[in-house]
Amino acid sequence: MAERVSTAAHRVGEPPAWALATTEMANLHQRRRKLEAVLLDPVGLVPFSRKWLEYWDRQFYLYMSGQDLNAIRQASVDEFRTVWKYAETPASLAGRYLDSQKDERPLA
Repeated sequence: MAERVSTAAHRVGEPPAWALATTEMANLHQRRRKLEAVLLDPVGLVPFSRKWLEYWDRQFYLYMSGQDLNAIRQASVDEFRTVWKYAETPASLAGRYLDSQKDERPLA
C-alpha cells in the first residue's frame, strides 16, 4: 500500500495537514453526537417529526387498546397533547380506536 506523502511543507514537530483534518472530522462527529443527544427524545426520534408522531400515536393506541400497558411509560405531556390533537385526523390509530369505542359504549 502506498504511503501518504504530504505535498504541503510542515514544520518539524507539527502534524501534517491530513492528520489535522482527521482530528477536525472526529471533533465534528463528537459535536454532532452531542447535539443529537439533546435534540432527540428518549426513544431516539426527532420530536414533532412525522416518524415521532406516528410512533407515539401507535404507543397510545397500544396502551388504550390494552395490548401494552407500559407503552406510554416514557411519554411526556408534550407527547400526550400532540397525539390528542393528531387523534382528530383519520390517519391516527388512537383516534380510530377512540371512535370505535364511542359506538360500543352504552349510554348512561
